[in-house]
Amino acid sequence: LRYLEIDDKDLDLDMILEHAIDEDLLTQEEADDFNPNKPASRSWTAVYIIRALKLEHTAETMQNDLLPYNDAAAVPEDRIGYVSLITKLGLMQGYDKTFQPNKPLTRAEMAVLFDNLEGFDNNLTFYTITFVENKGTTVGAITLVKGTTVNSFPASTRDGYTFDGWYDNSNDEVTFPYTVDKNERFYAKWIENYTITFETNGGTTMSAITLKDNDIITPPTEKTKKPGYKFDGWFYDLALKESVEFNTDRITKDIILYADWIPTVD
Repeated sequence: LRYLEIDDKDLDLDMILEHAIDEDLLTQEEADDFNPNKPASRSWTAVYIIRALKLEHTAETMQNDLLPYNDAAAVPEDRIGYVSLITKLGLMQGYDKTFQPNKPLTRAEMAVLFDNLEGFDNNLTFYTITFVENKGTTVGAITLVKGTTVNSFPASTRDGYTFDGWYDNSNDEVTFPYTVDKNERFYAKWIENYTITFETNGGTTMSAITLKDNDIITPPTEKTKKPGYKFDGWFYDLALKESVEFNTDRITKDIILYADWIPTVD
């Protein structure tokens, strides 16, 4: 009620849950499964508080963080970013190097938590990281708290290309861990993909493979067979004059490789 700014204490549970959904504190699915008599675990409390502070996007960027707790493996996978963020913000702490994520929050812990929250918003500085996808799928922008350290940013995708990371205005790649200290604009870098198609010349068919521009061409793991013949290598041309130098040649365009065969003697 405190976070939802609801003054009428006579509101029923359904109305409270409806307000919680409107304020993005609960999803509809969570509200449908809501059990008012079930204690909230410490990790779930972390989720609720981070959502109430409108920092869910920040928590989502921290899902790959390494938590500083001996029982980190016990934190549900989808709550790792929330536990990491609420710890770094100093709102919740562990016990003897453990977080005890599945333990119910006590009244005393709740009192400490709300004490920590008093005036907390006034101390936060937010920065926006904007992503320019350069024809890739939309990532948009995320808002993070100053001093937040993240181990990854969302990746964009683009048909026919491999994502090669985010780069700043100076064309320097963003490295991780990355600590937020100002507004930034990062640009997606793409490496074009090329396809190798195999013309087996009567042999068993082989699946095409995709490599990044300038990758070294390595021998395919899939093999082709032709009854009565012995496989004698791959060539760039149908006339079988220019052989492929595997582990040396590099791909710079889509290519077709042609199989050569030698008749076997019974």
